[in-house]
Amino acid sequence: MEFDSWLDRMFHMNNKEDHGEIVSLCWSIWQARNNIVWNQKKSDVNFAVYSTREYLAEWKSAQVFSTKTLYQDIENGDGATSWVKPEKDKVKGASKLFDGVIRPEHAEAIALKEALSWVKEKGWRRVVINSDCLAVIQAIRSNVILSSPFGQVITECRMMLRDLNIKLFFVKRSANMAAHYERVVFFSGSSF
Repeated sequence: MEFDSWLDRMFHMNNKEDHGEIVSLCWSIWQARNNIVWNQKKSDVNFAVYSTREYLAEWKSAQVFSTKTLYQDIENGDGATSWVKPEKDKVKGASKLFDGVIRPEHAEAIALKEALSWVKEKGWRRVVINSDCLAVIQAIRSNVILSSPFGQVITECRMMLRDLNIKLFFVKRSANMAAHYERVVFFSGSSF
C-alpha cells in the first residue's frame, strides 16, 4: 500500500481530532528515518510516540492561548554565565535522576518539582534554584495553563513555589556545570 493511500485510509477511519496525532506521528517517523540515514542514530519508538503526543498537546495549547506568551520579562539574576556562590544562609537546590523516555524540558520540570519537594521536606527557607532550561523557567513564570503532561508538572511546581521562599533563576549551561557536578557528588552518597 502506498503512503498516500494509507494516510487517506487513516483519515477516513479516525475522527478529526485524531488527524493531528496521525500527521505528527508521520513527522516523527520521518525525523527518525532521517536520523538513521543522515546521522546513523537510531530512535526509540516509545520516545517517538511520547514526543509526538507531547508536541501535539503543546501545539494545541498554543493555539488556544495564541494571544498569550510563555515569555516573561527576565528577572535580575537570570542569564549567569558562571557559577555564583549563594548568599549567606541560602542553599542552592539539587535534583535526582529518573528512568524513562521523556523530552528534556519535561525531565527538567520533574527534577525541579523533586527539588521543590526536597526543600519543603527539609523545611528550608531562602533557597536559590538555578536551571539551565529556559523553557521551564518561562513556563513557571507564565500564567498560561498548559494542558499536557509537561504542563501538569509546571502547575504542580507553581503551587509549591507559592508556599516556599525560593528564588528561581535561569542560568546558562556553562554556569550550571557546578550544579551538574554537585548532583553527581550528592547522589554518590556524599552531600555538599
